[in-house]
Amino acid sequence: MCASFGIVHTKCVIIPLTLGLRSTSIAMKTHSLITLLCCCVLLLSGCVTPRYQPPLANEASGHPYRITLKSSVRDAWQKILSYFDAPGYTIEQISEDADEGVIRVAFQSDRIQDFVDCGRYRETDGHSIFSGAYTDYMQTYNKPQLNGLVKIQLQPVTAERTQVSVETDYTVSCNPDIWKFNSGGFSTVTSPRATPGTKPTRSCKPTHKVETQLLQYLAGNSY
Repeated sequence: MCASFGIVHTKCVIIPLTLGLRSTSIAMKTHSLITLLCCCVLLLSGCVTPRYQPPLANEASGHPYRITLKSSVRDAWQKILSYFDAPGYTIEQISEDADEGVIRVAFQSDRIQDFVDCGRYRETDGHSIFSGAYTDYMQTYNKPQLNGLVKIQLQPVTAERTQVSVETDYTVSCNPDIWKFNSGGFSTVTSPRATPGTKPTRSCKPTHKVETQLLQYLAGNSY
């Protein structure tokens, strides 16, 4: 190896030092750029994008859960008591006289998605983490509880025709959030557990499963 000012000779190949330094600089810049791009990809892939969509409020109102049966008050009364003679229901009040009657039935459920609609929720980080009903999301990550009180009122139309109306009071608890509404109602709360990046409110309304199934049982889907 022989050296001269500014030049390195190796096997008769002459490489300017300035070119070597420039190549090294370019290589370092390229490496830095690749490293930066890799970091950006990792950061982006780790970002979770949440989205909450509440249920439509106008869908929660309007439908009167009422039917007129071709039976006496006494017969309708017995059908209703028979329907609620099942696990999960507790008859709390029975008020009957010659003309009309009122029955109040309490129930509980930790499967709130059967009875309550709280909108839709989605989380994604480029791949779907969760996408579905918000009640299912609560069921997965929290322990929600539903307490309901069904009020059934019977009024005679004639001696052989009885009007039955059903209304349910709902209380949904998912610590610390509590929603309260009735059959035609809708409830919105500001939730401290709302996922950052989404609106702070969460809304719930009934699916009307309780009211619908009872009336179908009483009238064979004819309401």
